[in-house]
Amino acid sequence: MKKPNHSGSKPKPSGKKALGKEHPTDAASLNNLAILYTEMGQYGKAEPLWLEAKAIREKHSVRNIPIMQQA
Repeated sequence: MKKPNHSGSKPKPSGKKALGKEHPTDAASLNNLAILYTEMGQYGKAEPLWLEAKAIREKHSVRNIPIMQQA
């Protein structure tokens, strides 16, 4: 059970609000959910999750970081 926040400050955002909706950790979560749907035979639900995870991974790939391209 959570303790009440008596400090008067707002609680910190979590998940997508804190890290942004295209953070690399989201790709892992989407991929895990896609695996679950695949194992359940729900391929129609799995495919969009895999594609979104792939897009996030590609966006954060070393190939897309300008300083890394110079190395």
